[in-house]
Amino acid sequence: MTGKTSYGRWCQTIYGQYLPNCNQLRMIQITDDLRTARAIALLEFLDRGAGFAKIMVFTGPRAVLVTDIPPLASTMMVELILKKPSGSINQGFLLLEQAQSNMVMATGEPTWARVVNGEGVTAFDCDAGGPAVLGTWELKMSQDVLYAGGYALLSETRIR
Repeated sequence: MTGKTSYGRWCQTIYGQYLPNCNQLRMIQITDDLRTARAIALLEFLDRGAGFAKIMVFTGPRAVLVTDIPPLASTMMVELILKKPSGSINQGFLLLEQAQSNMVMATGEPTWARVVNGEGVTAFDCDAGGPAVLGTWELKMSQDVLYAGGYALLSETRIR
């Protein structure tokens, strides 16, 4: 279904929908107020329960769905414990804050992470990497490679 209409050229999206003016498609744009409210809600979810929120950092392939167990080819390298509260809000972003440096259990390059709240309930999965690794990951580690027996630190991690 491509062709000219009064709206211009039509194109098919990855969801199978046909939309006019593909070159002008834009992602949803939200206000700073909504972004801040969403960050506050995420912070409240992470801080639920008596325990502390945690970030489990993996090397290897990421789980397909956030509800899946990590693939066998993935290795958890370190579990980072967050402060309580787990972070702070700045200009609509949640800045996660690590409570202490944690010992690395397995050597590798961080590729993804799973974040759980103080009750152990999964909040989200995200891409991870170090400072020299180019990519669009959300969790930034202070090192490109984590070494077993060493300590892991978060670099600035802003969740939008």
